[in-house]
Amino acid sequence: MIGMQTIRAVEGRDVADLINMLCDKRKAWLQTLMAANTFGVDWTARVDRVRSRALALAAENKDSPAAAGSGNATAKARQSDTSVTSILTKPEALGSLGSVATGLAAIATGRGPVQYALAAVMILFALVGVWYFIRRVRSEP
Repeated sequence: MIGMQTIRAVEGRDVADLINMLCDKRKAWLQTLMAANTFGVDWTARVDRVRSRALALAAENKDSPAAAGSGNATAKARQSDTSVTSILTKPEALGSLGSVATGLAAIATGRGPVQYALAAVMILFALVGVWYFIRRVRSEP
């Protein structure tokens, strides 16, 4: 969480320097992990992509109130950027996911075409519900 103490600590510092410092520290930490020999190249490539995107965003927003350090900026993450996996962990999505699991279990243990059809319809409607739920969460302000 970023609070007033953090904001005061970075106030007046160059945004590009902060981004580069954080990314350099992240890369150094990743190299200390045991799996760095296996996954390190991909991890550091991701940090490099994050760095370039952050620097581009900082350059685009040099004149914004948040960049100027006004302290009353109300920056908020865009809901449209929410990942599907984080949406599916919401309690509202668990009912539909449970229906999908039940439908799959019914198909696995079914003994006839009627039961298969009903299970397939249940899975279809549950997936449509999940799709609409994802759209609703991503369209929230």
